[in-house]
Amino acid sequence: MSNLPCEKKPSFRYPIGFWNYPSVQVTPVSQVESWKRAGITCNQTPFFSYGSHDPADMVAMLDEMHRAGMRAFVCVSDLDFHRFLQDPEAFRPVFARAYADFGRHPATYGFFIGDEPLNGQEFSACVRAYQIMREIAPELTPLLNRATQEFYYPGSTFKPLVAIAALEEGLTTPTEKIQDTVTAR
Repeated sequence: MSNLPCEKKPSFRYPIGFWNYPSVQVTPVSQVESWKRAGITCNQTPFFSYGSHDPADMVAMLDEMHRAGMRAFVCVSDLDFHRFLQDPEAFRPVFARAYADFGRHPATYGFFIGDEPLNGQEFSACVRAYQIMREIAPELTPLLNRATQEFYYPGSTFKPLVAIAALEEGLTTPTEKIQDTVTAR
């Protein structure tokens, strides 16, 4: 039995991030340092909208994330596939603009394209947005939140990822037993 060491630096091999709901306008770039201290390696950026925000604010956020060694899923609310239900092809020029503004930044890992397609029309628009993004920017990764689409037991999907990461990082072996001493209250 052993305790896994906590001092090992996180790697991008297993990206760790969180949903970032405030807008880029109200999130100071100084927040990136606290994300780094928390072990975040790949994060959704704060929300950006062409009608409300200055692209320079998003570039400043990406610059700071790059300096901190992080990657980012850029969240441009104008790209949410729900906005293109009637005309999925209308996603193309909006994505082309976002890609020109943020897609070639070294911190950019991909773009957030939406949450929870709940019916056939939403699913079709979502798939088309995904395809367009892959056509224009094949080097980037689309982010679509599908975790809320199915029923999963709490922690059930995360435990195998932790085990695989520990094995691949050499922190444990397949035969080592780790005793869990935590009790629920």
